[in-house]
Amino acid sequence: VTLAILQDAGADILLEALGSLVCEHRVEPQLRARSLSWSRVSPDPCPCPCPCSGWAEHKQELLLLLEPEEFLQGVAQTSPVLPPALLHWRWASQE
Repeated sequence: VTLAILQDAGADILLEALGSLVCEHRVEPQLRARSLSWSRVSPDPCPCPCPCSGWAEHKQELLLLLEPEEFLQGVAQTSPVLPPALLHWRWASQE
């Protein structure tokens, strides 16, 4: 978790949720501002009764917190053509 998120209102809810999930969490700089990143560790699907390696894979996940306008800008940059309804909503929200 980046420090900027912990300074937001509602950060206590985030920390409480992480604690209830028995998640190990750290405050550290992230590559993207206002983001959360986490790794998921899956149990090894080894069917044998012998001791297995314990963990099969690590998956890196990222959640980026955006304002609505930032989200729409990102969509506009990655989409060749925006639907007319979305363009109308975007322009109306800027007025």
